[in-house]
Amino acid sequence: MTEGSEIPGRYNEDLVQILNHRFEDYDSISIADLNAGNFSMFRRLAPKIRANQVWLLVDDDEERLTYLRESLQAWAERNHWQFFPEEDEYFAIVAGRYTWRGGIKLIPKKEWFTQLNFSGIRLLVSSRFLEYQTEYWLRELLTHCSEHDTAVYFTNSYSGQFRWIPSDVKDSTILAAWHRSRRKMIGDNNSILADRAPYHLLHEASKLGYETFLNKYLKSFGKNDDGFILKQISLMESEVKAVIKEDSYKTLERWISRKRYTVSGGATRMEMGLADVLALPTKEEKPSEPVPRFE
Repeated sequence: MTEGSEIPGRYNEDLVQILNHRFEDYDSISIADLNAGNFSMFRRLAPKIRANQVWLLVDDDEERLTYLRESLQAWAERNHWQFFPEEDEYFAIVAGRYTWRGGIKLIPKKEWFTQLNFSGIRLLVSSRFLEYQTEYWLRELLTHCSEHDTAVYFTNSYSGQFRWIPSDVKDSTILAAWHRSRRKMIGDNNSILADRAPYHLLHEASKLGYETFLNKYLKSFGKNDDGFILKQISLMESEVKAVIKEDSYKTLERWISRKRYTVSGGATRMEMGLADVLALPTKEEKPSEPVPRFE
């Protein structure tokens, strides 16, 4: 699992219905998508929301934004929607009765809080992103959102559940070390969220008065996913080695060897826990016109 990579999971219709109910009086909703280059949230969420929408698609990686630009028009045309490119990285998609306008922006992550106009954003979303951020980063993000009554919807975050089938006597030891390796300290009392990401978001948002909703599910990978499973094994090998003592290397190497052997025999299945978190401000809101270009 790397930042920005997409793991297709179940899309929770209940959370989408909650969003639609919250915004049912809005003619148009302004939405900011962080880490938008993986083309996940816009593609999956825009068709589900029953309103016109104005999207700001933000990423700090030019390569991912190139993929997004190349995918947008083809995706719209496959769905028989009208795509209208506009100047300065803006576009419009007419999908039946609704229109989705959007802008694509390359912004360094350290400048997101200063360049985003939170007062013009009604909903902030992201996918496969939260677990790679720090506690301080999440706290600052939620502070900005709560000051402007911005709802937050983060999906596809690793929830800490992980299971190998068949199991190995060392699975729990390796998993604990892997989680430890991912919770890297960044300065004093500030660590990467890793497997705690969805729960930390629930906790911090609740403290700020948000109403929170959690959807957890398991994603299974089987014999048709050998490449992804082998990549996950290699990732665990490199990251666990960084946090264990040298005299434990042989234990790790034997575990890696056993896992790769079962994968080559087509017998390995992997289950990964994912979670979606929706946080809604509890203050009374009044619909307002979106800020089309978030300037």
